Amino acid sequence: MEFSYGVSSLLRLVLIACVTFVIWQVFSKSSRHPYPPSPPGEPILGHIRLVPTDDPHLYYQKLSQEYTFTKNSVVKYRSIQEQEARQALYTITQRPKDWEVALSRFATAIVLRVAFGITLENDDDEYIKIAADAMTATGNGGSPGATVIDYFPFLSNVPYWLVPSQAIKHAKKWGPAIQRLHDAPYAAALKDFKDGVAQKSSYIYPLLEKFLENDSRGLPNDFSLRDINGSAAAIFIAGSDTTFATTMVGILNLLLHPIIFHKARNMLDETIGTDRLPTLKDRDNPKLLYLEYIIQEIIRWRPLSPLGVPHKSLKDDVYNEMFIPRGTNVYFNTWAMGRDEAIYKDPDLFNPDRYIPVEEGGSGEPYLKGPFGFGRRICVGRHLALASVWIVLATLISTVNMSKATDSEGKEIEPVVRFTTGLSRFE
Repeated sequence: MEFSYGVSSLLRLVLIACVTFVIWQVFSKSSRHPYPPSPPGEPILGHIRLVPTDDPHLYYQKLSQEYTFTKNSVVKYRSIQEQEARQALYTITQRPKDWEVALSRFATAIVLRVAFGITLENDDDEYIKIAADAMTATGNGGSPGATVIDYFPFLSNVPYWLVPSQAIKHAKKWGPAIQRLHDAPYAAALKDFKDGVAQKSSYIYPLLEKFLENDSRGLPNDFSLRDINGSAAAIFIAGSDTTFATTMVGILNLLLHPIIFHKARNMLDETIGTDRLPTLKDRDNPKLLYLEYIIQEIIRWRPLSPLGVPHKSLKDDVYNEMFIPRGTNVYFNTWAMGRDEAIYKDPDLFNPDRYIPVEEGGSGEPYLKGPFGFGRRICVGRHLALASVWIVLATLISTVNMSKATDSEGKEIEPVVRFTTGLSRFE
């Protein structure tokens, strides 16, 4: 199939890949299909920088991926995750109505300590407000790469009255929130570093150490202070937003499906006992695999980014008789992949049992492929995020009873579920 060019060539063609097979075929052959990072991002809202993978940032990439966020390296953050999960539990038991506040603090506290080495002091800490505002900015700004600004970047400089786009209006309103996300924690972390009280295990510490050492010796650096600031800020917003949203979707389904909740509770009680709280070491216990199924089902049932973050083709290509021009935005439709009835029975149903192996009496359905992206732009923080969700759900399930609220007549109130179309989807 061919595409003719005329006036329509001003528009970049969008290809939505809906089948898992197509995704793997396209992205696995990087030698034939060298897709770059992604289209330019959010020119007004502020570009939350991704960890670079191209020269001259090879050192930067190695540091962030190999020493901070690999499956093995995130183990060093377990104590932080466990501590914050228990803090969330304490808040919920003392002030049950503030359970959302507790979970928001949990998600924010972990990534703030990991990225910048900053510890939250209380539930009213300014960084919680900063994270919440940034979540509003990214969560309601439309799907990544899908706004009018992504297709016509020059419109970012056009007055709103001339191009009355909601995306432009939203970006101009919430752009300062993204700027605060960059400025406040970075300034505090830099001060701690210079005062000699910074947490050495944080992401930002070795980067600042390397940069300032080279700078003092007159040696060149492979990255700038702006790179350090931007990448740490990306960890902050991406980690807090997605962890909070995933946890909330999990709790929603535990409320809607009490059978699943009690099955998980019994599993934890029988395996761990009732004389201690779960730890992340317990995650390796095969007897607790059902909790992993719950988390994987959360990701499949409501993927945080249904169309993912787009990639872009570097050259013309043909796939299955479809012509893909150079510059095409390529989306992987995570939502459709998780709704493929050839793979998932009753895909709209939240059912962790679908992953139970066939030999154990289950359907043996596979985990969803690609919820964290593909290729070079796969989410580097996925291992940290999954561990955070696991420990907070395990802690709450093993200690707290979850049930729907009731009205003045004692009737259960059904939760009202809404999802946005931004970087993460829970509202």
